[in-house]
Amino acid sequence: MSDQESHCYLWLKPAEPELSQLRQLIRRLSSVHGTPEFEPHVSLLARLRGSREELMDGLHSLASGTARFPLVFHGIDFRDEYYRCLFLELEQSPMLENLHIRAGHRFPHDESWRFEPHVSLMYGELPVSRKQAIIAELADSWPRTVQAGSLALYLAPGGPAEWYPLQEFVLG
Repeated sequence: MSDQESHCYLWLKPAEPELSQLRQLIRRLSSVHGTPEFEPHVSLLARLRGSREELMDGLHSLASGTARFPLVFHGIDFRDEYYRCLFLELEQSPMLENLHIRAGHRFPHDESWRFEPHVSLMYGELPVSRKQAIIAELADSWPRTVQAGSLALYLAPGGPAEWYPLQEFVLG
């Protein structure tokens, strides 16, 4: 996995039924605004390093040692960044922070990458006025709380169309 290691990411994915709700929302926004589709997730670590076996063992160990916990969103926001075009802001929680720390100890990774927990709804480059209008339209169409459901390793060598899961384990 040496060529792939710098493209490997650790994701925390919501549990059902909110996972499907977020997928549908992302799909709808993508269709209406011409932005890419992607799987709903919280990026925990970026550019993991290690052999495929080390990464899979670490993922299984981390997932089996982590109980489901709530992820609480406190609003929708945007940035002038392609991968944070429009996103659900996550409240920091001791459980989420602990998972991030344990993952960081378990996997060698790019330590310059900054952990800013969120779930993206759109990737792209849109004018601020359009992002503000989308937020107004989404008023009550997003879940306020979801359960953390699984941990997944994703290979992301390029844009969202090139992302694919290497392995996923349900929490607990």
